[in-house]
Amino acid sequence: MSGDAPNYTANTRAMEFWDEVVEDMEATAAEYEDAGWDALLLHPGDVTPVVYTDDEGADEGVDVELDAADVEVVPDEDAGEVESTDAAGDSVDVSNVTEYGLDVLVPDDEFGELESLLEDGVAFDSFEAFRAAEDRMVYLVVAMEDHDAETAVLYPAYYDVQGAAEMLEAADERGTMYTFVRTLSDDRIQFTHEDQSVFQPPAPETETSEDADDGTGE
Repeated sequence: MSGDAPNYTANTRAMEFWDEVVEDMEATAAEYEDAGWDALLLHPGDVTPVVYTDDEGADEGVDVELDAADVEVVPDEDAGEVESTDAAGDSVDVSNVTEYGLDVLVPDDEFGELESLLEDGVAFDSFEAFRAAEDRMVYLVVAMEDHDAETAVLYPAYYDVQGAAEMLEAADERGTMYTFVRTLSDDRIQFTHEDQSVFQPPAPETETSEDADDGTGE
């Protein structure tokens, strides 16, 4: 993929509005806290739409399952090579896609806080997603919610619509979206979003907020 392809330029282009997106996340977190919830904020250094295919899929490895938290921590080295989505036409073949979603790179300390929450029994039963679009980029603030524990984990994200075509088509076809929160080390945490529609690009000139009944961490 050339260096001017959408996913190589998305990070730079996202920076124009990134401070506003983070401020929106902080304001949303304050609303949770005002309601008596605990809120953990994640601050990604990079966000990339990724796809695994049959040829470059996950190798079998040792997975550590934390049953109480309904979360799966997967060594990144065992996950196979991640292929960033490239520019695609109107028709995208996702028949050989085995795994897809947003790869969200976070600092080690924030990942550790998230992992501790899950080990302590936080289990997400819903999520809320806010979307806005600007110049072929989609910006999101996602809040994973555990209503029993009154705990929310929030993270901002972005993607280039053209660069994310394969990921978006796979999510639309299969009805589920995934987020992979990871560090530069060897572990990641996967969130499963049963309502994928709130991750799709919003209609022009609109900003949306959606609640989903089933958002889980695997």
